[in-house]
Amino acid sequence: MKKITFLVFVFINQGLFSQTTCSTALPVTEGTFTAPAISGNTAITNICTGSGSATMSVWYSFTPTETSLYTISTDLPVNTGKDTRLHVYSGTCDQLICIGGDDDSGSGYLSIAQVNLEANQTYYIVFDNRWSSDGFDFNIEATDSSFTNYVNFTQINLANTLSYQIGAIDMNQDGLDDIVQINNTTLQIRYQTPGDLNFNTIESHTVNIDHPPIWSLAGGDLNKDGRIDLVSGGGQGATLILSDPSGTSYTTQSPSQYIFSQRTNMIDLNNDGELDVFICHDVAPNTYLINNGDDEYTFYQGGIGDHPLGGNYGSIWVDYNNDHLPDLFLAKCRGGVNTTKLNQLFRNNGDGTYTEVSVEANMNHPNQTWSAAWGDYDNDGYMDAFVGVSSLADGGHLMMRNNGDGTFTDIFETTGLLNHQNLNHEFIAVDMNNDGWIDIITGENGIYYNNGDGSFTSMISPANAGSLADLNNDGFIDVFNGNKIFYNQGNTNNWIKINLVGVDSNKNGIGARIEIYPANENATWNKQIRDVRSGEGFKYMSTLTTHFGLGQENAIDRIVIHWPSGLTEMVENPDINTLHTFVEGTLLNNHEVASKSFKLYPNPANDLITIESINNSNTDFEFEIYNLLGSKVLNGKSSGQIDISHLANGTYILQIQQDNQKQSLKFLKK
Repeated sequence: MKKITFLVFVFINQGLFSQTTCSTALPVTEGTFTAPAISGNTAITNICTGSGSATMSVWYSFTPTETSLYTISTDLPVNTGKDTRLHVYSGTCDQLICIGGDDDSGSGYLSIAQVNLEANQTYYIVFDNRWSSDGFDFNIEATDSSFTNYVNFTQINLANTLSYQIGAIDMNQDGLDDIVQINNTTLQIRYQTPGDLNFNTIESHTVNIDHPPIWSLAGGDLNKDGRIDLVSGGGQGATLILSDPSGTSYTTQSPSQYIFSQRTNMIDLNNDGELDVFICHDVAPNTYLINNGDDEYTFYQGGIGDHPLGGNYGSIWVDYNNDHLPDLFLAKCRGGVNTTKLNQLFRNNGDGTYTEVSVEANMNHPNQTWSAAWGDYDNDGYMDAFVGVSSLADGGHLMMRNNGDGTFTDIFETTGLLNHQNLNHEFIAVDMNNDGWIDIITGENGIYYNNGDGSFTSMISPANAGSLADLNNDGFIDVFNGNKIFYNQGNTNNWIKINLVGVDSNKNGIGARIEIYPANENATWNKQIRDVRSGEGFKYMSTLTTHFGLGQENAIDRIVIHWPSGLTEMVENPDINTLHTFVEGTLLNNHEVASKSFKLYPNPANDLITIESINNSNTDFEFEIYNLLGSKVLNGKSSGQIDISHLANGTYILQIQQDNQKQSLKFLKK
């Protein structure tokens, strides 16, 4: 590569403020260049990375001759001891769009940005004086024209943000993910409105949050009113933030017990259909709040992580053995020589108790981890675990492949990531590029893209791990982190999104297993699985909408849903590139209904429906009727007829229980 040094007389001939504005950007090609001391008076307000504005900048324009992944770097020996920040824009000078940037991914405080650039389009590379005005060298290089699975991001900075910015979830259950921010006295919900990328529809609620989410936030519909409730984990305890039935205000409850809260989750621990709250305790056995179903919660400690010194950091609920019961993995962190730092795996016994199986499963590692990214990385139908570390003192990253027999094998050395051990607290499994293979987003400017062959490609990204959600409803996962939204620019890959509405199960179907199968028998993947989770990574709350990338597959053969209640349902030939909302018990290909014992008539009905037992049983049956939002509208006992005259016109789900058998039937009231 050729190094070009700017001569002083050239710089002077271009004028005092040469290169200090977009319109005077100096054209460059691939190669190594020397940037002058940063001067002028052009402030950088459209920040592509980091925080804080800058008062001066130096600008370059770059028009690549080939479409490729390009690396722009100041991480050169000549720059040792310097501190740089760079931004990369597409668009025009009057409408610049952030597509990349970096602050400190290089050695020391130097910068490395990787961006996908199209041939013959002009981009702007800008360095600012956020940390220093000193001159430096930088390099532009086409890194890989064959790797096309990465995605670019554009960044938007939000105004009027609150202290804790770690939530992205559909708060009003309208099918659009929203943004949640909190401080000690305020819950702020920024609703997603089509076309408004800045989330300007803001609703603020005054609440007394005893323990703001210093460490973590989790969400779910605890009181089944159709709006999301939250649990905030702080250094001294936890606070529940609960919606009222009208959804117009929120109240709070805080357990009186001391909890050094780390990761928080919502999960139905005793499988009674009520969502409970699990709270990792840093310095003592774990704690949880059992939902009594009447806005009352009973505090428990111990039984699921009992080490007296705690060490519990990142809890994640995952069905590792495919028995359709959510199990628990604890990512643990302690220095020194002690047993507190051994990671733990707990098997759900299905009766409200849990058995630690860490040793027999080969998951009891001492590596200092704050979170594990669980997903089926090889699409074999079993959940694997990427256990990321924050320090190499007790070992590096682990890629634990699920052997399908209750044991795991570390295959990290074969992943191609040995030289890319980003050390941080956040690791989350997500298909960022919708190719049908789960990737890993890290908390340190990196995405590990799954190549679908057991290997991963590490890419520097301006989007760190954060709250993951589809924040512009385009089918691609975006990232909310701090006051920034990183919008995923996507590609041509297809996708499908699924929302669950539980009836017998908890309202959000948290703990459900969802499977999809391609219609094409020659697809690059044969099956994908997801668990519905509240709380992934170490601290963030992400969407409860289940997201699948499909790659170039243009049809799905079927979706199978294993509900927490034990019900299994199937949907055949669903539409793709859309969001589906499924209410428990309403799906046509319901495995349980296939051997049904009752028939319902007339359907549609006006005032009465008749339930006839196919086996001619005259025994009374218990029934419950739900609307399609999952709200119970009628229940009782009957021997044949049910009066529905007072129900509003619409579609309803009738659940019948007799002799320990349960059946769901759909009917129309007109």
